[in-house]
Amino acid sequence: MEQTRDSDAYLPFSVTADLVVLEVREGKLCVLVVKRGGEPFKGEWALPGGFVDRTAQHKESLLEAAARELREETGLGLKRAPYLAQLGAYGDPGRDPRGEVVTVAHLVVTAHAAALHPGDDAEAVGWLPVERVLEGKSLAFDHARIITDAVERVQDMLQYTALGVALCGPRFSIANLRRVYEIVWMRGKDDGLDPGNFQKRMQGMPGLLQEAADQTRPGWYDELGLSSRPGWSRGGGSGAGPGGGEGAREVLPATNPRRATSSAAASSPAGPRPVLYEPGPLIRKSGYAAPLANPILDQLRVAPPANLVPRKRPPRKT
Repeated sequence: MEQTRDSDAYLPFSVTADLVVLEVREGKLCVLVVKRGGEPFKGEWALPGGFVDRTAQHKESLLEAAARELREETGLGLKRAPYLAQLGAYGDPGRDPRGEVVTVAHLVVTAHAAALHPGDDAEAVGWLPVERVLEGKSLAFDHARIITDAVERVQDMLQYTALGVALCGPRFSIANLRRVYEIVWMRGKDDGLDPGNFQKRMQGMPGLLQEAADQTRPGWYDELGLSSRPGWSRGGGSGAGPGGGEGAREVLPATNPRRATSSAAASSPAGPRPVLYEPGPLIRKSGYAAPLANPILDQLRVAPPANLVPRKRPPRKT
């Protein structure tokens, strides 16, 4: 029989809730970060988050703490987030110089988030291209590791779930959706997805997409880098993008890219307009984690979880 353990041998620890908010901006997969206004790591970029309130007056759940910290530090709410799930728990000794702290990270996927405003103990808020993190950019605490795990999770989920649609917003073309996959999988011109094969595979999945009733082109796709069709010009001539202008800065500004008006969209070069789609009944019923009928690529990097693999019924005995 196992001996009774001495409770004094276990160190008390605190719990925090951190958030990895991912969105495509200016043709890059970006993560929401805040510049810390207090110690530790004052002046360094970090994920939004903070301690779970378990005082006598108020006992928060992990999700309540995550929503509160995100709202206080960035002004962003979770109610309209297309996808939200726990990513994992991180509790390596020494990860927080304030003491023994375990954080529960939450993964949030958004599309065209509202304008952000730094608050609470955050000096600034912005969007950091995740490629900078993968290249070794230093962040506070162990947040670089958490972001890396989140990016790998999303990259895998795009293969076997409908999560890619969550990064597109309410209306999009097949080309917009293909750009999302190429951006998240960090594919360049030399290894981009074949347009014909991608469209055939997407349209061959029952209930995934349906033609949108509103065929007005969303203007913000130009600024977010999702409009790759030659007939669609960049709106406004801002010059922002991954190769120059504001897009060349390490952390993209917190404000939304300027939306093109419907009149500006109407003045774009003449040419056939692509059909716009919206989430189909499969997504509306099961959410953006709904399993796809077939993987997007023929070769899976990681096998999907067992609960997302469609079960095949055994043949009936005659």
